[in-house]
Amino acid sequence: MIIPVRYLPDLAVVARMVLATLIVLVVSLYYDLPYPSWALMSIALLGFKVELGNIYIKSLARIVSTAAGGIVGALITIWFGQYPLVVVILLSLVVWVCVAITSLYKAMAGYTSFLTCITCLVVVLLNLNNNSQSSICFYTLNRITEISLGSLAMLISALAIWPNSGIDRLTDSVVALRHQVARLEDMASQPEQYPYPAFVSLHTQLSRMVIDCDQQRYYTLFLDNRIGHLSGYLQRVILSVLNLMASLTMLRRLLLRQETSPHEHQAIKNAVDHRRQELDNEMEHLTHLLNQPEEIRQQEAEPGHNSLLNLQNWRSTLYGSLTAVAALVMGYWFYVITGTPEGGLMTIGGIILTGVRVMTGAPRIPLSKVLTTVLASTLIVFFTQCVLVVYANSFWPLFLLTSTPLAVLAWTLYRKLSIVGLFNVILVTVLIPVSNEQTLQPLNLVNNAFALLLGFLIGYICIEVIGTPPRDKLCKDYLKSLATVMQRTINRGAGGITPPLFRRQILPLGAAMLELFPEQQTMILNWVDTLGSIGSMCLKLQGLDSNPQACDRARALFAEVRQQLDNLLSHLHLPTTAMTAKDRECQQQMDNLFDQALTLYNRDQQTHTLNLLILCGCLRRHHELSFTDEQA
Repeated sequence: MIIPVRYLPDLAVVARMVLATLIVLVVSLYYDLPYPSWALMSIALLGFKVELGNIYIKSLARIVSTAAGGIVGALITIWFGQYPLVVVILLSLVVWVCVAITSLYKAMAGYTSFLTCITCLVVVLLNLNNNSQSSICFYTLNRITEISLGSLAMLISALAIWPNSGIDRLTDSVVALRHQVARLEDMASQPEQYPYPAFVSLHTQLSRMVIDCDQQRYYTLFLDNRIGHLSGYLQRVILSVLNLMASLTMLRRLLLRQETSPHEHQAIKNAVDHRRQELDNEMEHLTHLLNQPEEIRQQEAEPGHNSLLNLQNWRSTLYGSLTAVAALVMGYWFYVITGTPEGGLMTIGGIILTGVRVMTGAPRIPLSKVLTTVLASTLIVFFTQCVLVVYANSFWPLFLLTSTPLAVLAWTLYRKLSIVGLFNVILVTVLIPVSNEQTLQPLNLVNNAFALLLGFLIGYICIEVIGTPPRDKLCKDYLKSLATVMQRTINRGAGGITPPLFRRQILPLGAAMLELFPEQQTMILNWVDTLGSIGSMCLKLQGLDSNPQACDRARALFAEVRQQLDNLLSHLHLPTTAMTAKDRECQQQMDNLFDQALTLYNRDQQTHTLNLLILCGCLRRHHELSFTDEQA
């Protein structure tokens, strides 16, 4: 029986989870490790990843973050465990810093920071009443050891079951990206046949695909050094898709404008088509290199830029960090007042809810999801343990009843990453008791589940009370960040950053603004898109003064555009007001600049005149889009 290729990732996720669970249970029970559920949590949070490089990097991140958080937590407990006020202050500082990093850097740095925070809290809160330094150290060592066991078990299972080549996955990503670019071009060239919501949807999907493809390049670096040789070229071609997307968006707008002349239509359409063909040839060559890895060494070495994606918004970071700290303080206060052993679990539950919310970027978490998650996880663990203890208290039933729900949860997360799925994975592995002698302890299970529920409710209350920053203030922050990035990039020149990297830098800011205006996504997309194109074209034209092929008129025209751009960036705003007489005069000047650039391009069709034409077109369109009466 031949399994269709499209089902291989799904089957791999399930099979890897089953094998990793088997490895963890065998090792844990053979050596009688005290907390096998930690290793199970580790494989569950890694198991929904398919790419070997992704699993490798995140396994290292889990081990490093667990070691860092464990050491910090052990030092806090040993040195200050007898002083509750000092403990809560230090834990608040840890939570503040870690959640702030998680908020700013959504990818690997944020993931590692969040795990560091959780490990530190686990070590401190579950050992507050422990006066033995040696037992605290052993507890920390067990935590590090068993998290590492889970990470290694998942790595082994990924290598044993469908160890897909990183280059193959990267090739598939590039091919899919090329296919979607062709679709976007079709939508842009025939705007009457495709409604704008469909174009915006594909544009958004393509933006995510670009980032995913670049991340796949990053993960593959660690498993295949040939990709390191090709990394910069790969990144440049992948991120150039963002520039083409902006050109296609501009083309679609121009084709829909009735006042634009057919001659102007054709000139710009030919220019954009030429740019698309160049990129398509580059992607074809890139695909050929990836399919023939032995030829990669013949390519000139070009290092990539593995910079972190930073949303650059301190206000969101402040609100998220404050929410997590409030949940910690409330949970810790209940813990100290009640003195119950489940108090530490309750406090950790509050940080899990607020931290996962920050990590996923969710504005809020519905109460129904909180209640459903805790109830579902408790029932899964209760029935699993009930069946195991009452009917078959042996290893293989334990393995089957443990691996099945974990495999299903991992597969669910692979199909669709969701907050509920993440919570279920965490809660099931926290609540499930695994030991050589299985005993049914329903009261202990209920107490732990109730403590987690209280912690989740504390986190939910903190989220609802503190809330999220007001939209108008967030807008001002994003506008300030965009203006700062634009000014710094343009003044720094092409020696500091390339146009594709500039696009990648402002992409998170554009995505964040799209989330703020769900009913006006078309307007925001066009507004951000034209701004990004302006920055990219300015970078490409930085060397115009020293270009021997550039005429005096081109240099003078670029100088005039820079003056208009400086004025635009000093008054950057979203379309909230109508044009004044002064604004219309400025718009007329930009229209004149575009006409001059079009005339120059028709007379001298070179790369710098094309870039100058696109720059003038984006500048005048961005100015139009900045006012409420010019949205047609």
